[in-house]
Parts: sequence; C-alpha cells; structure tokens
Amino acid sequence: GGGGGGGDDDDDALSSNDEELTLAKAVADPAKAASVIERSLRRRRYQFSRALGKELRRWRRNEKHTASFGKASFALAFLVFSVWTTSCTIVITNARVPSQSEWKPLPDVVLDIVPVMPWAFAA
Repeated sequence: GGGGGGGDDDDDALSSNDEELTLAKAVADPAKAASVIERSLRRRRYQFSRALGKELRRWRRNEKHTASFGKASFALAFLVFSVWTTSCTIVITNARVPSQSEWKPLPDVVLDIVPVMPWAFAA
C-alpha cells in the first residue's frame, strides 16, 4: 500500500503483480516461495486491518445521526401535537359561531377602504 494518499489501489495492483512475478521465480525454491507467501499474507492482513479501522471510524462518525433521529422524532411529535391542537381549536370555534340567519357578518374594514377595480374581474 501507499503512504496514506489516494493512490493505494494503484500501489496494491503493482504489489500484486510484483508478488506474482516473485512467486513465479520462487517456485523452484520452496523456502523462498513460503517467504513470499508469508510477506503477502502479512501485507494483506495489514491492508484488511487498515480498511477495517477506516470502516469503524466511518461508522462511529455516523453514530452522530442518532441525535438527528431524536430531533426528527421530536419534530414529528410537535407536528402531530400542533395538528391536533389546531383541529380542536377549529371545532370549538365552529361550535361557538353565531347563526348567520340571526347575525349579519362583521364589516370588512380593508375592503371598504380599497376601491373596486372592475378590470380585475374581467378575466
């Protein structure tokens, strides 16, 4: 592998080719072949432990999302409470509205001040 840069994959490919060439040369000498295999296994074990460490660090960083889950749960509970409260308020208000046959509607102060624009209703 490389020295922490982004080219670790290229280095792995080169070292794999080098291992194959060395292993091909060492077939005649079993002791040398065993040494090459041992070094290769050691390197692979190191690469695996390094990748596992990176994965564990990434997983620990993602644990911070549990706080986001709590916030989202609180927001959902607040939404449900707000909808329920609003619905109850509308029902109570509707029950207390006086009959329109007995009471005329309240005057609309804003529309009484603004002049009517007939061209606005032409469309």
